[in-house]
Amino acid sequence: MAENADRFDARHLMELFKRGLINEMPAELGPIPIVDTPPSVWEDLVRWNVVDNSTFQFTSDAAKLFSGLVSYEWALWGVVLHNNQRRKVEARLPEEFRQYGVQYAIRDIPRDTFLIAVKGTGITTIVSVAGGHLEIGYDEARSSSQVFEHVARIVERIHSPDKDKQWAPYPIKRVSVPWVVSSSLATERTNDPEALSKSVKATTRGLSLAGMTVKTTKTIEELLQQDNVANVQLCLTVSTPTGRVTALNNSVGVMFFVGEYEGYAVSYPRRSADGSLWITYEPGSVEAVVTGIAAMRDGLGFAPKEDIRTS
Repeated sequence: MAENADRFDARHLMELFKRGLINEMPAELGPIPIVDTPPSVWEDLVRWNVVDNSTFQFTSDAAKLFSGLVSYEWALWGVVLHNNQRRKVEARLPEEFRQYGVQYAIRDIPRDTFLIAVKGTGITTIVSVAGGHLEIGYDEARSSSQVFEHVARIVERIHSPDKDKQWAPYPIKRVSVPWVVSSSLATERTNDPEALSKSVKATTRGLSLAGMTVKTTKTIEELLQQDNVANVQLCLTVSTPTGRVTALNNSVGVMFFVGEYEGYAVSYPRRSADGSLWITYEPGSVEAVVTGIAAMRDGLGFAPKEDIRTS
């Protein structure tokens, strides 16, 4: 007989889906196999006051909590990479998952996936962490005009590599580079000094060949040389009458650094008057994340048709 759980995990989400309480599994969190769930999973949901065992429906508090999963207006989603925690990982997953080989999808760099779903002024946040556990919470912005700022503060709070630490803006100058240059220079992060030196030199040479200014080149070079403890990538999806819409090459990056200077930086996309895509890098702040969210909203509207994806 399966034991009752002490934490909400993917099996509980599956149980809600199978009983029709949520209309789909959140694909934004990555693939979650649909497996048989033992009776103890429903018992957990009753015990936690998520569902009413007499009506088989959400309790009033849980209905609000899960409303963003049922039907959001727009959402941020993506992945957090904890770069400095790279190690050999032992797969500790519910036994039901192993028959599907989920243990082989675990990477040597620990990562969390997340969904921040917005409906009106309500914000549902769900984070998938190691072991299949899910952390879910609900916030309410004071007004519709403050939703972006509230979401930005959630991004700051839940995706920091040190949840109790107040991260300062990383002291860089605000610079922009063409997306084609940024993407071509993207390399896998390495802790090997020799490999890092070669990567930085190649990047510097590439930026110079692309005609970037000395200020821009030095700023990007500095970021590449720092101890980048964690990276967050934020993507945007908007619900429309024809489906949920997202766009390629339309994401915000949040990068956390330690070393001589500690802080975080933000990158986001912008289109110039001729339609070409540029990536801006600037010191991290709530305002910078808000600017990034707004830039993604604009980017969705201006993206070429071939870059639009509807689900």
